[in-house]
Amino acid sequence: MSRTSEQAPVLAERYAHRTLRLRSVLQAVGLTLGGRPGSRHCGRLAMPTSRATLLRLVRAVPDQPVVAPRVLGVDEFAEKHAASSRRAIAGFTTI
Repeated sequence: MSRTSEQAPVLAERYAHRTLRLRSVLQAVGLTLGGRPGSRHCGRLAMPTSRATLLRLVRAVPDQPVVAPRVLGVDEFAEKHAASSRRAIAGFTTI
């Protein structure tokens, strides 16, 4: 006799110990408060977790793509007050 169980990908990923909703809440707490303060806050919210878990979830968040600025210009204040060999380039996004 074989045992089969239906997968529920909406609730949790396969072999996950947390639901997707709990994971997103823990990631938000980790991003906002960090490790140790986030762990204390989660304990007060009846979601006990360690600081290492929060930091691991934060590291798992994908980086947002870096967009290159469309317009570059020289910072005039830095040009006037800096040494002649140094220039400050400021990135401006227009339009």
